[in-house]
Amino acid sequence: MPTFVVSHNLRAVEQADLVFYIEDGQILEQGTHKELLHLSGRYSAMYALKSARTSHENGVYAVEI
Repeated sequence: MPTFVVSHNLRAVEQADLVFYIEDGQILEQGTHKELLHLSGRYSAMYALKSARTSHENGVYAVEI
């Protein structure tokens, strides 16, 4: 049974079968987490930014990708 989940928690999204990056009501990118990271598009940029913020908050300054 398909399940649709909306999440800002990127760690939860990593395990999804299919990820949609939606902006202003438009699907801009879709694929698995790994596929979207390799596209180096908006999802990848958002993931890098979020990872950097999380790392910084934990006292680690490297970007996790």
